Formats: sequence, C-alpha cells, structure tokens
Amino acid sequence: MENEKHQPLVSIVIATYNGEKYLAKQLESIRQQTYSNLEIIIQDDLSTDNTIAIASQIADQRIRIRINQHNTGFVKNFEEGLKASKGSYIALCDQDDIWENNKIERLLDQIGNADLIHSNCSLIDEQDHTIKPFWKNKERQTSTLAELLFFNNVTGCTALLRRESLLRALPFPEGIAYHDWWLALCAAKGNGVRFLDEALVRYRQHANQDTGANQTAKLRTKIGTGQKQLRKKIALKQLQNLLAINRNAFSMTEQEIFNQAICFHRSLSQGIVHPQAAFIYCQQYKYIKPNINSFSFIDFMKFLYW
Repeated sequence: MENEKHQPLVSIVIATYNGEKYLAKQLESIRQQTYSNLEIIIQDDLSTDNTIAIASQIADQRIRIRINQHNTGFVKNFEEGLKASKGSYIALCDQDDIWENNKIERLLDQIGNADLIHSNCSLIDEQDHTIKPFWKNKERQTSTLAELLFFNNVTGCTALLRRESLLRALPFPEGIAYHDWWLALCAAKGNGVRFLDEALVRYRQHANQDTGANQTAKLRTKIGTGQKQLRKKIALKQLQNLLAINRNAFSMTEQEIFNQAICFHRSLSQGIVHPQAAFIYCQQYKYIKPNINSFSFIDFMKFLYW
C-alpha cells in the first residue's frame, strides 16, 4: 500500500497478434522503464507464431499473459486487456514499437488534472533506423471534443489515461474502428486531453501499414484517383466511429457539431466533396484544422481538389 501511495500502479496493455518479430524488443524497453510499479498485460488474439513462447520466456513477475478464446480483432483485443487492468493509470502499447525508458515517468509527471495525456514520437523503420525524429509538428497542447469528432490526433501507443476515464469508456461501443479515438473522446468529455511534445516512443512503420504515420505519408504522396480513394477509406473509418456512439451523451451544442462531423465524413467517404461538406469545412475550420491559426484559402482549395 505504501508503494501504491507514492508510486501508483500503472497497467501497460499490449495487444498482440503474430508479433514474434519485434515483441522481445518492445518488452525489453518496457522492463527498462525508470518507473517500476507496473503490471504488464499481454493480451493475445490467438497468435499462430511464437508470440506466446517469446513472452513466456521472459522472467518478470509483472507480466501477465492472457489469450482470447477466439480471434476478436485488434479493437476488441485491446478492450479485453483494458478490462483486465488494475492500475490507477493505463498505458496502451503496440507489439512492435520501442519505448524510451522514461516514457511512463514523463507522462505521469505531466498529466496534471487531465484524463489522458499523449506524447510525440519518432518514426523508425523495420531495421530500427530513425525515419523522423519527431512525427507531429505544431500540435496543440490540448485537444477538444469538437476537434476529436472531426479527426483523431491521439496515437494510442503514446497515451496514458486515468482509470476513471477508462471506466467511462468501457464497454466499447459496437462497431468503432479505433480504440484510441474512443478513449480520447471519453477523456475529452471528462477532464480533457493533454499533449506532451517529447518523443517518448519509437513508432515503427511497416511497408504494408494502413494506419498511423504511414497512412498520412501515403495520403500526401498519392495523387489523383489513388489519393481520393485513400481519403475515402479514412473518412469511412471516422464515419464508422461516429455512427457507433450514442449521441444522446452529448449536449445540444455538441450534438450539432457531432451531426456536422457525420455529414462531413459521409460526404468524403463517398469519394466526393459535397457542397454541404465544403460549407462545414469553412464553418468548422478551427476544429478540422486546429493547428492553423486562421482560415487558409490555399488549404481550402487543396481540400476541394485533393
């Protein structure tokens, strides 16, 4: 109890599936954390490779291995791990990244009164070489509920949240596409979301990756039909998120923005820019482009002819 008082328990939830290639490095970076009062939950989605064998070989009493009875997909896999957590704070963890050894210590030190804090990260390739020392540029220190309804800027593997916020988020709504977005939304409805501009995770990028930094990079480099198809895919995911949640939990003002976000992403998911979506872009520019101080006609034209 004395240790819990001075060092609250932090649960690290690792969702695994056929992660044998990088799991050992990830687990070692967690075990080397300067903050030591941890429980490490490995939630496995019926891996068919050596993931469980690798995890089982590590002699660390803080590690708990849980295996699903059937394959659930990564969102439900994370949910099962989160349900099993006991910590006052919870950190999400991917199976293939590398954490800086002061990650948990820095997030705990900087979370303040917020319900969730997330950090910047560096990008690494499949051989651990640094692609980019800082992924996010001009990120605001806080994220509002309205901003998150339009786009998610919280990368799960960089996040730490309070148990009180997690309990409000569980169980996950059926059909959400991304767990980190839902956790960030619930935190924004509570005591808020904070950003720490320190690269505390080496975020691994794969050639066939469809989420995270690779998705953003593809969107910037593709042109013509390919670019529009990728934008359509991103919009479909966000629309799926929005349609899965109960809008009655929002205030009248929030519901108005919620409805506009649905209309906005429904238009983009159809591969077109409907006049109404263009109008919403202009009207809610501060939420769609929160890192830009003022409306940009150039950005608007890029949006129209993306």
